[in-house]
Amino acid sequence: MRAERQTSMANRCEPMRDFLNMLRAVVTRPMIAAGAAISVALTAAGCASATPVASPAQATPSSTAALAGAGTGQPLSCIALVSRHATSVGIQVRTVLHARIKVVAHYATTSYAKEAWADANGRHTFAYDISATTPAYTVKVDVGVATDHRKGSCSASFTSGTRIAATSSPSPSYAPAPAPSPSAPAPAPGPTTAAWCTATASVYNAEYDWNNVYVNSNQPYQDATASADGDSFGYETNGSGYAEIYLNGPPPGAEITVTVGGATCTTSD
Repeated sequence: MRAERQTSMANRCEPMRDFLNMLRAVVTRPMIAAGAAISVALTAAGCASATPVASPAQATPSSTAALAGAGTGQPLSCIALVSRHATSVGIQVRTVLHARIKVVAHYATTSYAKEAWADANGRHTFAYDISATTPAYTVKVDVGVATDHRKGSCSASFTSGTRIAATSSPSPSYAPAPAPSPSAPAPAPGPTTAAWCTATASVYNAEYDWNNVYVNSNQPYQDATASADGDSFGYETNGSGYAEIYLNGPPPGAEITVTVGGATCTTSD
């Protein structure tokens, strides 16, 4: 009689054990609670030999620290480089692509802040005038960069109020050429090319009235100045006569006058 009763209980408990083992194989947080409830049911039914459901694994201190480090992240990379021109300097900031950049240049009597987005290469150049500032004053530039979850900072400096003088190589020594004979006429001077320039402009940030002015000319290494509505800014052309001027202040649509060397041209954005 006792053997028959044990056999009956084994037959009754076996399906419940099978279901509990299957539950452990695919365990999730909600199912752990269900497995615990079944263990209680098995005990109440006399199937106390069932293996209890394992508790969910606890996070170790090392894994918690790793997650915290991943959430905070490292400071955003930030490098500031200074390029000097005749009447201005360029502050090139290098960071990650499309990061927000803010620079503040601390002059002797005031500070000038500018903001922009980094391009697809993580770079942007800010231009600052040095032609009418306190001579020989070291201007410190603070730079901050940021994305949605990370921030970084760097700095640079330049000396204001000094203009870079144009330099020329010394003339090589050579013997003077013999004077032409009276019978040979002197060669006629070749035609001179008149100075010219063309300019286009685009709105960089309409909210702050930031404009980019693009200048092409036949005036290499000359000061190019863009002016509109009382605002003016300059930049030196490169060896091809090209310059990009950051003109901040005039509203969109204002006529912009550009002078470079002996040439003058106009545009609007």
